[in-house]
Amino acid sequence: MPTMTSRTAVVLAFLLAVLYALPALTAPPLEDDVTHQLMLHNGVAGVHWTPFDLYDFIGAPSRSVARLQETGAIPWYASPNLQFRFFRPLSSASLAADYWLFGNHAWALRLDSLAWFLVALGFAAALYRRILAPGPAALATILYAGASGHVVPVSWAAARHTVLGTALALAACWCYARGRDGWRPGRWLGPLIFVADLCASEMALGAVAIIAAWELLGRRGPFGRRLRELLPYGAIAAGYLAFYVRAGYGARGSAAYLDPTAGASALAIMIRRLGILIGTMVTSVPADLVGGRSIPVQIAAAVLGVLALVAVAGVLRYAWRHVPPDERRVVGWGTAAALAATLPGTLTLASGRTLALAVVPAGAVMAIVVVRALQTVRTSTPGLGRTAAAVVVCGLTLAVVIGGPFFRVRGEREFARVARAQQALASELPPCAGTMVIVNGSDPSVAHVGPALLALRGRPFGALRVLSMSPVHLRIEHVTTTGFDLRSLDKRAPTMQERIYRADPVSPGTQVSLPGFDVNVLEGSRADPDGFWEGSLVHFDFGRPIDSPDFCFIEWTHGRIRPMTAPRPGDVIDISPQFGPVGW
Repeated sequence: MPTMTSRTAVVLAFLLAVLYALPALTAPPLEDDVTHQLMLHNGVAGVHWTPFDLYDFIGAPSRSVARLQETGAIPWYASPNLQFRFFRPLSSASLAADYWLFGNHAWALRLDSLAWFLVALGFAAALYRRILAPGPAALATILYAGASGHVVPVSWAAARHTVLGTALALAACWCYARGRDGWRPGRWLGPLIFVADLCASEMALGAVAIIAAWELLGRRGPFGRRLRELLPYGAIAAGYLAFYVRAGYGARGSAAYLDPTAGASALAIMIRRLGILIGTMVTSVPADLVGGRSIPVQIAAAVLGVLALVAVAGVLRYAWRHVPPDERRVVGWGTAAALAATLPGTLTLASGRTLALAVVPAGAVMAIVVVRALQTVRTSTPGLGRTAAAVVVCGLTLAVVIGGPFFRVRGEREFARVARAQQALASELPPCAGTMVIVNGSDPSVAHVGPALLALRGRPFGALRVLSMSPVHLRIEHVTTTGFDLRSLDKRAPTMQERIYRADPVSPGTQVSLPGFDVNVLEGSRADPDGFWEGSLVHFDFGRPIDSPDFCFIEWTHGRIRPMTAPRPGDVIDISPQFGPVGW
């Protein structure tokens, strides 16, 4: 039976998890939440999604890049081979059911995500009680409840696949552990839940990493038997990967998502992102703060993450004599499991939401380090080594015990702020019966969310044309009756939106022809070794007089959306960079 300490820790963890989620609970829908509503309401002309493929965004035969560009759902500069297709029918159906039951009440969707998180927390606590002593188990449970990376899964309904996938993965791990200890239903329930998990999220593959590390490094007995225990999960995972590839799922054509077979360049990016994610697990500093920044910033964050891991190793070595044999094995297989479960997250921009499963074994290791290191410091002879260890372990303790909840609550509040700001901006968009032309829309609040909310509120427009998503000084020049040039004047790191839609800058000579909208890239952006893009000159021709009432030119300036008078021949118009609610 669990001790009172364990029970108290679980109750406290559940209460804290609910409290952490409260700041964003009543906020309106945010970004992709709005996109999913638009998809369910068939709000993109001529494009249809079913309740089971809300994560099959771009690249299916009926949802080609060209077709989505025609409507303005994706920008003109999107890579021709862009694809975002994810097999998540269970998570998609969960979201669709929530929208069907609760409509636009975002609090209900967030309560559903919170409920799944509490399921995950319950299974995490149960696993901790199986592998750790009461003290470290209690601390690990509290740490998991407050981990900074849980902000997105809990408070962003569109990330339902993350929290649902994590809950099912941990349920599969628990069934595996019980089955391994003699509970016969666990031997078939575990694989069955794992199959369901693979229909919810690619994160399910992290369950195999945890089970394999536990079986091969944490258990004893004949090696052949341990391999046999892994066989069902390994066979299912192999079949899933074969299906995934053959059915054409996956992401390509984007700097946000990587193709792991792309060679040394992809490997270098994955290593950099791994360092950032390690830093989040050890220090609680959200990876989202640096995941979309310039390459030098990412490298610095990755180095700090590795240094933090070295500090943990040093403290662990200092306290090793106080670590019981069973916990030493947990340190070994838990570290391997955490790193392996983190690897899938290196294929996308570094974000804490990819760590929802990896932080379970990582939390076990951190709890052992903190508890045993503090015990060692208290009982050691005073000296330089004891002082140094005390400083490091106190820093680590503050980082995981205080830092996690701090960033968690701050992140929840930021989500609520952005969501409310996006709703307010949408109300500022002027009516437009024809083509809406957004000249500068670096922030998705301006370029995507606002127009989508207009469509959902019964104020549709003919088409959307976003000319630039760069937060730089722009200049409109060489104006004709039907078009103009748009010049980018600054050197900058590409924004998140630019990374999402392209892997490289648009090259000179690129031409895009859409109905009533022709684009000719006269001078393409140049990328330097640090990943900065510099300069571009693009000519836009709308095929008819741009002062026609059919066009609604929109400018984002001084924190407001406002109508813009169509440029006239001879005009030279400078537009200053403006950051929106998201900060892009």
